[in-house]
Amino acid sequence: MDEKDLLRRIRRGDTAALESVIETYSAYVYTIVKNIIDPPLQPEDCEEVTSDVFLLLWNNADAVQPGKLKAYLAALTRSEER
Repeated sequence: MDEKDLLRRIRRGDTAALESVIETYSAYVYTIVKNIIDPPLQPEDCEEVTSDVFLLLWNNADAVQPGKLKAYLAALTRSEER
């Protein structure tokens, strides 16, 4: 399934589409969290921030342009860190 399709499904409330995005990008988001925070967070705290990012995606999927999902997740992650 392509990104445009996933975003369309998330906008319609399809949790399976969100799960697919989480499966694809969770390691990416987690790595950003782990590398940005200073002092470093405990792993469970990094996981919580990662979960928060995907909740923000779920609630703001209309703001994501197709082809920009990875960049959008990175921006959300960085803004969540502040």
